[in-house]
Amino acid sequence: MNNLATYGQTFSKGQLTIPKKIREYYGLGENFAYKITPYEDKIVIEPQEKKSKKTTLSQVLAKIKEPIFTDQDYQDYLAMRKENENRMQELGI
Repeated sequence: MNNLATYGQTFSKGQLTIPKKIREYYGLGENFAYKITPYEDKIVIEPQEKKSKKTTLSQVLAKIKEPIFTDQDYQDYLAMRKENENRMQELGI
């Protein structure tokens, strides 16, 4: 790992480039998250796993392997729907 030592400089706004040989050694892709921590008189940069994007409701539901509703739940739903349709018809909606 000592042969990975290298020098560089920062760019405008404090940006810096991590050399390709170091990124390859640690298996870092082009875009990765990192954590910067001051430690004594050094700056420590640690790669972090990217946080996944927010999970959508459809992704959560797709992972469910068992039925969410019972047959009785479904029958109750159909009865309630029929009641609502009858009420709307009575009201002329």
